[in-house]
Amino acid sequence: MSTHTVMSGHIVRYLVNVRVCYLLLGWWYLSLTAQDHKALGKPRRKRHMSKNTTRKGLALGAASALVIAGFSALPANAAGLADKSFVSLLPTTGTSYTVVSGNAKTFSLTSNEASSVAGAGRDLKFLVTDADSALEPTIATTGEVVAVADNAVVLITAGASPTADTVRITDETLAAKLTTGAKVYFTSDLNADDGSGASDDIIASDDTIFEVTVSGNNVTFSSDQEIGAGAGTVDAIDGAGEIQIIRDARDDDGSFVVDSGISTDVTDEVLVLAQGNETTTRSATVTAWVDSNGNDVIDSTEYTSETRTVTFKKASEITGTATWTAPALGDANLVATVTTSPVLNGEQVGNSAVVGAFTRQGNAGLGYDLAAWNATNGNWDLSLNANGDTSGGVGGNTGTDWSSLGD
Repeated sequence: MSTHTVMSGHIVRYLVNVRVCYLLLGWWYLSLTAQDHKALGKPRRKRHMSKNTTRKGLALGAASALVIAGFSALPANAAGLADKSFVSLLPTTGTSYTVVSGNAKTFSLTSNEASSVAGAGRDLKFLVTDADSALEPTIATTGEVVAVADNAVVLITAGASPTADTVRITDETLAAKLTTGAKVYFTSDLNADDGSGASDDIIASDDTIFEVTVSGNNVTFSSDQEIGAGAGTVDAIDGAGEIQIIRDARDDDGSFVVDSGISTDVTDEVLVLAQGNETTTRSATVTAWVDSNGNDVIDSTEYTSETRTVTFKKASEITGTATWTAPALGDANLVATVTTSPVLNGEQVGNSAVVGAFTRQGNAGLGYDLAAWNATNGNWDLSLNANGDTSGGVGGNTGTDWSSLGD
C-alpha cells in the first residue's frame, strides 16, 4: 500500500505499509507483524515495537549451532582449593557458554594459570564430565606431545575392509604415556618401511584422530590408510614422528582428562569440544586445574578454575524475542534485532546461524538478510533494503526481487 503527498504540484508515492513477518534462524520462522502506518506530509518518527515469541515461533535449523551458558554445582570429583582466582577458564571468544547443537559443532574454552602456581611437572589439565559420552575434543585442543621413535617396530595386520588395517607400534616410551581408550593424532603423516629401499608406506595420516589400545610396550590403532601389500609384514617407523594426546580414556561416568602438557603461564591452554552427527541437547562440565603431583586427579590441595557448563542446545528448545524498528516514511531499510533465551555465544555461533526473513506489503515473496552478531548488546542485527533483490539466495534461502516495487 502507498500514500500520496502533493508537493509542488507533483504526487509523490511513499511505501508505508511494510510488515516484518518472519525472523528466520536456520529453516524455521519467528512471526512478527507490525501495525500498518499511514503518513501524509512529513515522515513520522520511528516507533519501536517488540513481540515476545514462543518456542514454536522461533527455531534454529539443524545446520545451526548454539551453546548454553551457565554454572553448575561442582561434580563430586572436581574438588580442589576454594580459591579459584589462580586458574582461569573462559570461552575463547564471546562470553556465553551455549551454542546450537548439530553435527561437528564446536565450543572453545581457554585456560591459564598464575605464575605462582605454575612450574615444572605441574601441567594444566582439563577435567571434562560428559555423562552422555557425546562430546569429544578436536585437534585444536592443546594436548601433550609425545615422540614416536625412529625405527620403532611396526606390525601391520589386514582388516576386514581396505581402510581397517591395524597398526601396532612397539615403543616403550610411547606406550608408557598412553592408556587404552585414549584419543591421539599424528602431527605429520606416519611412514614405515621394510628396509628394502622401496618407497615408504603412509600408515597413518596427519591430523586424523585415532583411538589406541595399549598392551605392554605395544600401541595399536586402526589405520585410515589402505596399506594393502604392506599388511601382514613387520616394518619400522621411518623417521621420528610425534603424536598429540587430545584426551585420556573415559571413565565409567563419561568423564575424561585432557593433559595440556604445559606447565607455564606464558602459554594459554585451549580445549575445543565437538558434537557428533546429531541435534540432541548435550551438556558437559569442564574444570581446569594445575595437577601438581601428576596423578590426573583433582586433589584437595590443588588449584582449580570455576567449573563451567558447556551446552549444545537443541534448536527447538531455544526461545527468542524479536524487536523491530517500524518503518517510517522514506526509510530505505527494514530493521530488526533478535535475542535468544538462553543467551547464545554469538562469536562462536557465527553470523550465518541467523537469517531474517521479511515480507513487504503488496508482494507475497520474502526478502532475506544474514544477521550480524552485535557483541555490545548481545543481539543479532538485521537490515534489509526494502527495494532489494534476494532472489539469488541468502543463507540457503531463495528470496524475492523487490527492486521494481520502488518505482
